[in-house]
Amino acid sequence: MIALLFFIFAGISIWVISAVISKGKYQFEIQEVLVNIYEGLKYVVSGIKDLVILLIKDSMDSTKKLNVNISKNNVINILNKKDTSETTESKAA
Repeated sequence: MIALLFFIFAGISIWVISAVISKGKYQFEIQEVLVNIYEGLKYVVSGIKDLVILLIKDSMDSTKKLNVNISKNNVINILNKKDTSETTESKAA
């Protein structure tokens, strides 16, 4: 399927290049369409870039929110519980 799309794209590209080089009757219209396609692609690429930037900002903000919920006291309590469980296990052995 991808190969078929590639061959279609390659065929249209070669056709367009040959039409532009041969200076056919509709060269001006072909160039206008190509400019429109180029402007559309620039808009799409710009939109994708903006979307990626927003996604990165969103993931950084959500990471910050997760880190804020974990306070130092909770970490110290968890470590203390782990230490006490290790000492009780060593005493039992």
